[in-house]
Amino acid sequence: AVSGGADSMAMLDLCRRSGVRLHVAHVNYHKRESAMRDQRLCEEYCSRYAIPLHCLYAQNRTADNFQAEARRERYAFFAALCSEHSLSGVIVAHQQDDVLETYVMQKQRGSIPQHYGLQAETVLHGVRVIRPLLDQPRAALREYCETSGISFGDDESNASDDYQRNRVRHHVIEPMTASQRQALLQQIEADNAQHAAARQSVFFAHGSVISMPCSAPMIRDGSCSSGYWRNVRSRSLPAASRSCCAS
Repeated sequence: AVSGGADSMAMLDLCRRSGVRLHVAHVNYHKRESAMRDQRLCEEYCSRYAIPLHCLYAQNRTADNFQAEARRERYAFFAALCSEHSLSGVIVAHQQDDVLETYVMQKQRGSIPQHYGLQAETVLHGVRVIRPLLDQPRAALREYCETSGISFGDDESNASDDYQRNRVRHHVIEPMTASQRQALLQQIEADNAQHAAARQSVFFAHGSVISMPCSAPMIRDGSCSSGYWRNVRSRSLPAASRSCCAS
């Protein structure tokens, strides 16, 4: 899934260079002046490297929660593409800042999710979702695009405080120092460990033992280990960002 922004364009280039068999999906909501610019960025990159591109021109429905409706429509599109082209799933460009923002939002809402932050692999709306860049800061991906000569667009709506995520990004995450970010990442890890232990105690309390693999393999062309995606995450990123990759 490629929006045309720095995160997704960096992900697209890293995957292509690592030999992932790709189809690119782009959703155009026509809600921004720059929407067609972003679509053209995707078209130009895919044309240059002969990558199949599929564009969805989304319906501009009036809804109480546009983001929820957009997500539903987007994942229905992804599911149809996966089925039609025998694809293993959708790769999305969520990165470390998204993890931190999601965690803060979860805490602000007082929610108790199945997982704090974002998972490296999950299933959403019936679609397998893979997030190989969760250990990369937003700034590192932008630097990768700039140093590699990869064109990308900035979503002007991200500059406003209209959405909760934007407010968290601007006023909580962006002012953090590197040590504060690291401390928050460690807190997320600790909360997830505590969450997993609590779930396990419930299983045992009910007399059940469930054995699950520690990590599911991520598939490229039918066979690929999770170590492959570690290579995608770190390949050709700037040295500073490479050093902070979780191994």
